[in-house]
Amino acid sequence: MFLKQEYNRYSPQDHETWSILFRRQRDTVVKSASAAYQDGYNKLAIDPDKIVQVETFNEVLRSYCGWTIRGVSGLVPNKEFFDMLINRQFPVTVFIRKREELDYAKQPDIFHDVIGHVPMLLNEVFVSFIVDFSRISRRYLHHPKAVDYLSRLYWFTLEMGLITEENKIKPYGGAIITSKDEINNIRSDISKKHQFDIWKLINTPIKLMIQTEYFIIQNYNQLFNSLKDLERILQEEFTPSPAV
Repeated sequence: MFLKQEYNRYSPQDHETWSILFRRQRDTVVKSASAAYQDGYNKLAIDPDKIVQVETFNEVLRSYCGWTIRGVSGLVPNKEFFDMLINRQFPVTVFIRKREELDYAKQPDIFHDVIGHVPMLLNEVFVSFIVDFSRISRRYLHHPKAVDYLSRLYWFTLEMGLITEENKIKPYGGAIITSKDEINNIRSDISKKHQFDIWKLINTPIKLMIQTEYFIIQNYNQLFNSLKDLERILQEEFTPSPAV
């Protein structure tokens, strides 16, 4: 699961792929992202020409927010994933997508994980949501239906989240920020944009394709405050495991 980044194994083409993705998203998506994302992105000053080096990058990231990234081989099992988030470690796949997957990567990669998610770790309210959400989640992983609920909340916030700022809808979710197709889709009238409602959200199935539905928050406190309702719903339907 955990995988040390062997930086010298990246080829010149790998770094070029990173650069192409970085510059394309910077010029088309990042400037339209949420203020919190842009603030984190600007502070981190990520190199546009070379894949991030985990150890060096962690020095910068830790100095801003106390988080670190940790190399993994791919998707992390639920328990270990939430344990990492509770301990302020964000898993980052050390591989980078193939050149033919510039528009859509079949598996998680370092570009999506770093560029899509890490800048938001500099926002304290959003981080409080992530950590408390993870603590709640750890107690319900033995219930498949509860896992569905939790996966949907993660999906429609950390991956596909939208926020209203200055009367405009802006992305803060990593899957939108790293996808030119998703950013075009949220501007379309074809996709449905719901106001954030925790009950409706956790009962909306995940679609691993261009999305037809999104949920819009007004501020990040709304996410954090929704966790009380999430926990109440889970307690009514499932028996939690002992506190861990």
